[in-house]
Amino acid sequence: REAAEKEILPRFGHVTGVDKSKHAYREVVTEADLGASMYVLDRIRKKFLGSYSEEHRYPDRWDHGLVWQLDPVDGTDEFVAGMRDGFACHAALLEKRSDATYRPVAGVLYLPGVDKIWCADGSGEIAFFEGGRRRQIPVSGREEVVGWVRKTDPNDALAAWYERFARGKGMSCRVVEGGGSGASISDLLEGRVNL
Repeated sequence: REAAEKEILPRFGHVTGVDKSKHAYREVVTEADLGASMYVLDRIRKKFLGSYSEEHRYPDRWDHGLVWQLDPVDGTDEFVAGMRDGFACHAALLEKRSDATYRPVAGVLYLPGVDKIWCADGSGEIAFFEGGRRRQIPVSGREEVVGWVRKTDPNDALAAWYERFARGKGMSCRVVEGGGSGASISDLLEGRVNL
């Protein structure tokens, strides 16, 4: 929340993206991504040395038993487009196993534009906070299929698949346009979508 308050939200609504090449697609990175990443990593790497982010990867990231993996601004396209509920910050605490692979043991998903936080640990319990207060997690209905598509990159093929799936179940279907992956997971957890 501090990183969002200091590095992300002040830039919301008047930031320009910087394109960078990554794998086979182009990704937008902003000063908000970079600033929030360094804000968190400067603090967390003191205790969890191998911790890294999508923007800042360190050679030692696989040399430690516990590391935080961060994406400081997931849904950067939505952030740049001014979708207050379309971007998220998320992190997973990874634990090294005896075979040198990692498994997630805790996670945090935060939507700073609407102040929603989802937290989970290995127990299977999920906690939901909105506006700083713990809230009951809503349960989505099963009377209709409510599918998600990304507003900044609509996918007609996915929307058609939801329709076919619903028809096969004898159900009606709605498609909701939402934010990036973190925001879509929040929509699923909150019951705004169910598929």
